[in-house]
Amino acid sequence: MFFSMTIWQVPGFKRFVILRYSEGSSRLRGEAGSFGVPQDIEMPEGEMLKTGISMMKSVACVAFTLISLLAGCGSQAMKSDAPASRPSLAIDDQPTWAVASRVIGKEGIYARDVYTITIPRDDLFVSNSLGDIPTAAGLETNIYFFKCPCGRTSVTGRFVVAEYEANDVISELQTDGMIKIASLSPMLLHEKPRVLVIQFQGEGEIDQLAKRIRGALEYTGDSRMPAQKLLDR
Repeated sequence: MFFSMTIWQVPGFKRFVILRYSEGSSRLRGEAGSFGVPQDIEMPEGEMLKTGISMMKSVACVAFTLISLLAGCGSQAMKSDAPASRPSLAIDDQPTWAVASRVIGKEGIYARDVYTITIPRDDLFVSNSLGDIPTAAGLETNIYFFKCPCGRTSVTGRFVVAEYEANDVISELQTDGMIKIASLSPMLLHEKPRVLVIQFQGEGEIDQLAKRIRGALEYTGDSRMPAQKLLDR
């Protein structure tokens, strides 16, 4: 049987020791050193084993302490590197938002880097197994305009439409390619009338984006079928 233990010196702590044991020997012979200078030592087997076990415990404590310190430093570094909050790069361009409101025909609200225009679908009377669905429970079209420091204007949002309005709204939004359709999905289950949600995104000049959105709105609600004046016969 061969017994071997190696302990190396850590700055700020006691010296290292290297112990070796060969089966059949009544005494253990090892090497011990301080500051990298080896010295031959010889001691009885029992004393050597006690010394080895004691030093192994000491090294285990030292190793645990070092790992804890390193882990603590790493976590502190991560905390210090992480920003307290996401910096805002958006631009509150009030003249741009004014154009959007004028063209679409609805005032919006600027908050958290986004100019939002909300158009309730209070013309839709929707019900399902839940009963009557209030307009404030999501029956509304939402349009989100925002700008980046480069000056580009972007828009995302969703149209809440009756099923028979969907095709015309999608066609109008896609007319010039500035606005793209992200998804078309049902809003509820087994509702009457059937309600769909059209998610979209786009970028371009604000007047063109707003004009396209305004055109799509013309295919929804009361704007879709305005009152017609009867002709005298």
